[in-house]
Amino acid sequence: MMVVFYFTSEKLYTNFEKNQRAISAINTQLEMSFSGIRIVKSFVSEDKYNRFFDIALANRFKTEMSVVKLNAVLSLIYQYIDYFAQIGVIMFGGFMAVKGEITVGTFFLFYTYLSMMIYPLLDLPQLFVSGKQLL
Repeated sequence: MMVVFYFTSEKLYTNFEKNQRAISAINTQLEMSFSGIRIVKSFVSEDKYNRFFDIALANRFKTEMSVVKLNAVLSLIYQYIDYFAQIGVIMFGGFMAVKGEITVGTFFLFYTYLSMMIYPLLDLPQLFVSGKQLL
């Protein structure tokens, strides 16, 4: 999980930063439009401000979709990586138990400990992602 996080963290942070800038641009555009509503109406420039707002919204939609797509891919990886790890442990541990290198009790104990530890370990990268997303 940490390897996956390491390789995707830069792209994830970049997408979050672009999304924050797009949100800020929309807020700035709205503030300009609302604070200068009299000027906009007096110069009949509603269409011009609509075009600016449409561009800002299109940019926001694009950045938001990139964040959502990346989160979807990462959540799929996070969801299924523990299953692959458990399958690997069962195969390798079963092989070692059949060969007699470990007992079945030791294998079961290791598998149980792995099951208890896997979800807190999977939450560590999510903690870093959430913390960076809030900044």
